[in-house]
Amino acid sequence: MASITKLSGLAPLATAALLLGAGCNNDPGSGTLTINYQFGAIGSSCSAEGVTSVRVSVGGDSEEEPCADDGEITLSGVAAGNYNDLIVEGIDAEGITVRDNLGNDEDDEAVEVIGGSSTDKDVFLFPTPAEIELTLVLLDEDGLQLPSLDTSLIEAFTVRATEGTNNLLLDSEVVIADLTSARTIVPDPDRALNGEEVNTVVINAIVNGNAVPIDSNPDTSAIENFTFEAPGHGRLIEIRIECEGTNCTGSVQSTDGGTDIGGDSDTDGATSG
Repeated sequence: MASITKLSGLAPLATAALLLGAGCNNDPGSGTLTINYQFGAIGSSCSAEGVTSVRVSVGGDSEEEPCADDGEITLSGVAAGNYNDLIVEGIDAEGITVRDNLGNDEDDEAVEVIGGSSTDKDVFLFPTPAEIELTLVLLDEDGLQLPSLDTSLIEAFTVRATEGTNNLLLDSEVVIADLTSARTIVPDPDRALNGEEVNTVVINAIVNGNAVPIDSNPDTSAIENFTFEAPGHGRLIEIRIECEGTNCTGSVQSTDGGTDIGGDSDTDGATSG
């Protein structure tokens, strides 16, 4: 009753303005966006998913808070408009994104923020894929640096990632002529590389249309595949390939890094609204 008594002492217009300002956002150029997130597994929790914090990014604005099982983050002052770059990330204790909203069949990346109003958006978070990064050292047959990658005798690298020998997870190709850098992420547009399963990678160099196996252990006579412990969701599997002419060997450098979120999504940013 004390608060009512104080308000009743104000002029009617002032009272109305105070009540209106306390209840909503009156700026027509921006709005409030509340993200209600939950994990793909019904009834799952932050601890069960290994998520310690959740970050929301949209239109250049971002907010990160400790993960909560009731799943809610609010961003204030977001510029009004239609967005298709909404990314919600579940981050583990090592700072790696292990869950996100990019793997859902629903259009979880699109949202409209209405000026002077509040918008609620429900999103589902699913496991992020692992990624394979190739670092290519391509030399000529004399071991000298090539003037550019596309002068290599190698046309492409094929990459097959499996669990064991039978469960195929990813079958992809890196075309040398398409590269702008000696470090590249192996394409995985379907986000199929399950980090809890992948433990074997087979890489071939394509020379004159023929596949030449790349050996992970040149100290033995047999061609050996790249093997490692399954790194987990969202991890980066770094493999270095060194070639002199068409003679290539390689090694697994690390499986501890994190993936670049949004790299294979169709997010384009905000449109006018």
